[in-house]
Amino acid sequence: MGNKYLYKPTSWQGFLQQLHFLLAHSGYRYFHVTHYPEHKQDKWDKIDQKLIEKYQTNMTRSQRYRNKEKKNANFWFLRYDNVAVILMATDKFKGAQTQVKEGITIDDEFYDIQKKSLKVSIGKMSNFKTHFVDGKITISMGNAMFKDIKYKLLEVAKTKNLRQAKYEFEKLNGLPAWGGINKQKFQLLDLLTQELKRHNIKTKKSSFFVKLTRDKVKVFE
Repeated sequence: MGNKYLYKPTSWQGFLQQLHFLLAHSGYRYFHVTHYPEHKQDKWDKIDQKLIEKYQTNMTRSQRYRNKEKKNANFWFLRYDNVAVILMATDKFKGAQTQVKEGITIDDEFYDIQKKSLKVSIGKMSNFKTHFVDGKITISMGNAMFKDIKYKLLEVAKTKNLRQAKYEFEKLNGLPAWGGINKQKFQLLDLLTQELKRHNIKTKKSSFFVKLTRDKVKVFE
């Protein structure tokens, strides 16, 4: 990476992947999320720089290591489209009283990923939550996105067109196959097959393809 600080993933898939990596494997347990106003898009980059400077997120790996050795919190900044996330790694989180490097002031509210889901809205219809379930962190569709897909599948089931129903369901395989999303796929499959049977369309869940392996993506250019 050198001295270039990369913080803008090139895809929403890469954005979620990087968030999961930092929260699940790099010690960044606390988070603050903000959605930039769409009408201020020309100012997004300036807002980025203010947050990067405010939390000194562009430290090198060695600087982060030395900062951690001093028991100071480390911060990481990511943004995709209008969604900005500040992550914090510390052994002792006490809100604004958390020990930080000189020049840093915590005046944003940070939440513990083990107690609160990190929710982001990407575009008009897609929203996801990164959350702690059964001792590990996973990613799921947000409630609004799940419900929207659910009702689309129920509507197509009413047409009694099995081929179209399979086509609509298998669009879900385009989503990253995180454990939480995979679980939701099976929930939707149960609902879809039940609705098809209610309309006298004989089918088996095994006849629907459910992709359970996740493809890793390149996060930054």
